[in-house]
Amino acid sequence: MSAPLLAVSAYMLMQLGIGVWVSRRIRTESDYLLGGRTLGYTLATFSIFATWFGAETVVGSAGVAYSSGISLRNAEPFGYGLCLLLMGLLFAVPLRARRITT
Repeated sequence: MSAPLLAVSAYMLMQLGIGVWVSRRIRTESDYLLGGRTLGYTLATFSIFATWFGAETVVGSAGVAYSSGISLRNAEPFGYGLCLLLMGLLFAVPLRARRITT
């Protein structure tokens, strides 16, 4: 067995093990969909960034930079950051206070 195949197999088994371990702690739909509402700021931030930096964003941003130039690419993270802050303050905080999910 080659080293890359062994590494990928070990990674997949590790992910499966984590999935089985975590699945035993899930009791309700909220536990599954919202992490039991116990993620905290650090894990929630990592989750947002993982969603933000998905394949569509990476490939799409490269395509836009290629077609329209790279001049405005430096300003984009500031717009994203401002948008995340405003959405958190104006939408997420009131929704969480009312325990509403989307």
